[in-house]
Amino acid sequence: MKRIWKWASVLCGFLFCLFLCSTEARAQQFTVSPNGAWVDGSTAQGEENYYAFAIPSAGRVQITYQSFKSSQICTLLDKDLTREYDSEWISGSETSPGTVNMILNLEAGVYNLRAYRYDFNPSKYRFRISFIPAGNNETEPNNTFQTAMPLPGGTTVTGFLSLDDDIDFYAITLPEGRTVRTTVNRSTGTLEGYRFSIWNSDLIEVGSYTSLSETEVYEKYLDAGTYYIKISKYDYSGKTGVYTLKWDTFQYIKSLTLKQEKMAVGRGKTFRLLQSIAPANATNQALTWTSSNTDVATVDSSGMVHAKNVGSATIKAETKDGSEISKTCQIAVTPKKTRIIQIKRRRDRNVLVRVKRQKNVSGIQYQMSRTKTFRGRTSSYYAGGTESKATTAALGRNRRYYFRARMYVDSYGTRYFGPWSKVKSIRTKSRTSAYGYYSWKAI
Repeated sequence: MKRIWKWASVLCGFLFCLFLCSTEARAQQFTVSPNGAWVDGSTAQGEENYYAFAIPSAGRVQITYQSFKSSQICTLLDKDLTREYDSEWISGSETSPGTVNMILNLEAGVYNLRAYRYDFNPSKYRFRISFIPAGNNETEPNNTFQTAMPLPGGTTVTGFLSLDDDIDFYAITLPEGRTVRTTVNRSTGTLEGYRFSIWNSDLIEVGSYTSLSETEVYEKYLDAGTYYIKISKYDYSGKTGVYTLKWDTFQYIKSLTLKQEKMAVGRGKTFRLLQSIAPANATNQALTWTSSNTDVATVDSSGMVHAKNVGSATIKAETKDGSEISKTCQIAVTPKKTRIIQIKRRRDRNVLVRVKRQKNVSGIQYQMSRTKTFRGRTSSYYAGGTESKATTAALGRNRRYYFRARMYVDSYGTRYFGPWSKVKSIRTKSRTSAYGYYSWKAI
């Protein structure tokens, strides 16, 4: 009985070796091009096919595989058939083929697509392989601190994380301490996420973040010295792909000064409001200018203010570099010079003065004097902005009086006057005065 079992074992071993040899003999090797053209194939019982293809540079490979039978296996391997990058199980039929897509970011080289039937029944399939170059211009190798690619400030580099090279290093040098602003942009649909970190010359991490955003801006103040920017894959399941990196030093605006905080200007005047920005080497000196009342005063993007109409407006300047500094100036647009259009006696000793109206004024100041220069005693009457005429109380008999007027505007608690009109005069007579109450008292 022992002898029977011994011969049975030898026979099983022989048959197993024969099976392996026959399976190995049924493996076939082909060469295809990653040009997007369909390739038809089939596997007989126990057969597997290998399709070698080459990509000339780093980039994205897309494999579309269709099976017309159940239990088909598609696998992507390296040149030596030692590393498996991806494997898919597909089932289908002649009328409903199963389809899978494999998208992989690979380095330049030769790869093998393996078509294998899970059971021993013949199967039909087809596939196509497309290739898109990454277009990266990073200097390889740069996947260690020692081989980090030097990257000058203001230079944009296109990097590429692949399945065989999923970490990149860049070396930057600062002659003096400054805020460093880095901008990373990833290509939509390839690089799902990444981890960014900055390391000093002692290989100690001084800043980092993890991002799933398409564009990420990161700022960090760094002392003078050499630093390393490290970009690596987000996690073990994250996709690889293309990204761009740019860094530059950045100096924020620390102070903003306007020529005045409160001022009065004549209607129609144009002037520049900005006095200075500090420091003078601030990276982004652009400002946002706004007016609270564009009917009164407008301001353009350079800070040029135009006084349009009488009234009040607040002009605001805000930094755009993220320093969040702002300054305001309260503008009062003063009335223009008015004109006395009528002056006459009423009942010999009362005088009526009428002025030309102006829009949007707060009020009118009427003034009289016994001298042409308005030295000595004067009398004023403050009327509303629409009160374009005023009458004096009874004045002295047979005397000459001088009159003038000006408009004013009240702005942010301060009263601002326009220029005086031309002086006009009239002589009273000796007869009676008019009856009634007059607020413009006599002198």
